Amino acid sequence: MVSKQKTQGENMANQTSKKPTNRKKPIDPIIYFGGEITNSLILESQKHLTTLINKGYKDIILQINSGGGNCDDALAIYDIFESSKAHFTTRVFGKANSMAVILMLLGTERLISKHSRILLHEMGTTLGKDSRWSVTELKQSYDSLSYLNEQYADIIFANLKGKILREEILGMMKKETYLTPNEALELGFVTGII
Repeated sequence: MVSKQKTQGENMANQTSKKPTNRKKPIDPIIYFGGEITNSLILESQKHLTTLINKGYKDIILQINSGGGNCDDALAIYDIFESSKAHFTTRVFGKANSMAVILMLLGTERLISKHSRILLHEMGTTLGKDSRWSVTELKQSYDSLSYLNEQYADIIFANLKGKILREEILGMMKKETYLTPNEALELGFVTGII
């Protein structure tokens, strides 16, 4: 009888001491855009996107809480993601300001939390306190910013599918317009409020 109990006890110990199998935990199909949009974010987000696509994910969530950033970098990210074969749902928690708006527009389903907001404004540059700009340099900067303004408005207009006129978008940018979730929904910037 004692030997049976011992055997049962040994069996119980063997069952509980089995090591769990080393299954890889599936990665979350979410790419986070938080903080400033910079050059380093291009490579980082592209690597994450490529990893998710290579793992077989076709539906990817882009979660955004960004005040915007560099125009060229945001346009590069937009082009990379738009040219991929993935399907995006975008979710804004906090803010999608400035160039983060075009990242938000990558989603076919675009969601915003009830306490978030969106900011549209014209493109700008910072003139250093101690820097001197010639008339030619200022004109070149103006021409470059005007081009970026047009690109930004074109992307917004194309993604809103004519819900508001391009001139209205440019007017909103000129006034520096904040949109509440309800306003963003009404104008077509988002498809739902979460």
